[in-house]
Amino acid sequence: MELLKVLLMGQQVFGESAMTAPYIHFNSNKNSWKMVEGNFTHIASGNEVWGLDLTGTCYKYKQSATKKWKPITGIKLLNIDVSESGHVWGVDKKGGILRRK
Repeated sequence: MELLKVLLMGQQVFGESAMTAPYIHFNSNKNSWKMVEGNFTHIASGNEVWGLDLTGTCYKYKQSATKKWKPITGIKLLNIDVSESGHVWGVDKKGGILRRK
């Protein structure tokens, strides 16, 4: 599998591949890659991992035992990024820049 980009969050490793479902997660216990649930168009990492789907809905990766994605309702974004201090930055559909602490 060819990786275009690797994202790190603590011990969690995500990769972007050129495949149809582009985002994958590395399982260090099994030393293998697994497709990320959801239809993400973008994933960003820093202190946390966040993703955007085709509709612009934001998701936050839960590092709990379930390792699921929690949808964040109330806003649609075109792009997202995450800082090492946990700030989440996004660009909305009107071109406005938003920040979440």
